[in-house]
Amino acid sequence: APSANAMGAAATTGYAVINRCYNICAQSYQNSSKAVSSYTAQCIGARKCKKIRKGIFVGFLQGTLLLAPFVLVLSLFATPIASVFFSDGYSGEALDYAVTFASFFLPFIFINLINNLMHSFLRGMGAMKTLVLSTLIGCISRITATLILVPSMQMEGVFIGWILSWLIHAVFCL
Repeated sequence: APSANAMGAAATTGYAVINRCYNICAQSYQNSSKAVSSYTAQCIGARKCKKIRKGIFVGFLQGTLLLAPFVLVLSLFATPIASVFFSDGYSGEALDYAVTFASFFLPFIFINLINNLMHSFLRGMGAMKTLVLSTLIGCISRITATLILVPSMQMEGVFIGWILSWLIHAVFCL
């Protein structure tokens, strides 16, 4: 957010719309992955650890199925959907940022689905040190990538920084 704020009102406004689109998508898989945390803890408590892999697979499948329609609709209809957040006839940079994100960068949210699923798994396992470390790695990688990319790529640097942090976080979690 501070990097987007430093680029001016259009970036800030576009970023607000982008976050709303992201949150719509994220709610779908975040709620499904909560079940993985409970399921993992129950399997460990019942000493049926072999079932955990199945639970993670089902959580991934459910999250993917719940997320895909939102990503598909937001990506394919980025302009009319993003336009809802602006006054009639607006065609400025803020809208362009939102459309660019929804069209090209939002599909990468499936990487973050994996991160969220692994966080739920780690929570269910009671592996809090690993959970905190993975969160810290995700945060540091996002800040670092954004700070490196924004000067040359502007708003796209914010988007790519976000995706790179998801990717680094996923690699660490897996």
